[in-house]
Amino acid sequence: MDGGMPVWFMDAFRFLAGAEMPAPHGCCRRCRIQARDMACVIEAFRPYPFAEAAFIHARGRGSSYGHERLEGIVQINLCLQGRLGWQLADGTCRYLGAGDVSAHRMDASPPLGVSLPWEEVRDLMVLVDLAKFEAAMPQALQEIGFSMEALLEHSAGGGLSILPLAMAGFPFSAPPEGWGAEHRLAWVRLKVQEFLLTLHAGATASPAPASAGYPQEKAVRIQAVHDYLTRHLAEHATVRDLSRRFFMNADDLKKGFKLVYGMPIGQYMQAFRMKRAAELLSGTAMQVQDVAASVGYGHPGKFAQAFRDRMHVSPSGWRKAGERPPEAPSRTPEAEELPGGSSCIGKAGPETTL
Repeated sequence: MDGGMPVWFMDAFRFLAGAEMPAPHGCCRRCRIQARDMACVIEAFRPYPFAEAAFIHARGRGSSYGHERLEGIVQINLCLQGRLGWQLADGTCRYLGAGDVSAHRMDASPPLGVSLPWEEVRDLMVLVDLAKFEAAMPQALQEIGFSMEALLEHSAGGGLSILPLAMAGFPFSAPPEGWGAEHRLAWVRLKVQEFLLTLHAGATASPAPASAGYPQEKAVRIQAVHDYLTRHLAEHATVRDLSRRFFMNADDLKKGFKLVYGMPIGQYMQAFRMKRAAELLSGTAMQVQDVAASVGYGHPGKFAQAFRDRMHVSPSGWRKAGERPPEAPSRTPEAEELPGGSSCIGKAGPETTL
């Protein structure tokens, strides 16, 4: 690259140091990273001289994060599946759910870390060299008056912009493995244009004021609440119990949990219990009543009904069919599997058991 840039923008990321790179340099790279609390697989493409697109599949709790300061480079992230948290230099956190988009300049202070509240995430990262992009912008983007500034004006703390649009249905996945290299690169080239066009249309049509980040120290407390609940599934604490144990106001606890984990506590825990029960039914020889007890159901009949409502099959039917839980965080539920919407926040009162 010009001006002493790395051969790939991707090389500027500190968490890639020592990564396994089985594929040679070219239009596509693959790498595997194993950190203390996170492992990920990255497949990166260079569809244009001004852009790179990387598909990232990460598992774990998170990792420290950082990159070199690259003048004139913008990083855009689309959460494809799961939930992603950015830990910013101003002491706050910002969270992306499936379909959410963030952007920041790589010559500004980078995020300090990433957290994976659901312990798994699939993410698309697009890196754009602004100078080269302006000089060689695809005609389709020129014709709509594309401006990167429209994507960056929603900054709130730490220089990170959260765009006011949801793209949960955007069909941007890695190209099929069976295709040849040229076809795979052409796929990514077209999709990058479509992605940028969609972002620009949404950001300019739906301007929204930037929202404040969530304090990191509160996020740590919310994570402690989550860990306690998920490690004591046989217990049924109330929000009041938890607020006393973790020294948090009950309303702050409920709102904070939904912000970090994407759904109300009661809804999350119901889904988590069924997810864990499905794993035990598939992977162990435990009796159904023992599985029920281990996830907090004293009455097998109530457990069987709750399991059927969520998995659309009885516990014994799930086991006989040799089912496995849908591909998702190994210990947490997928958002699209959850009943209802997010409107039930606050319905779990301080004495409601979880």
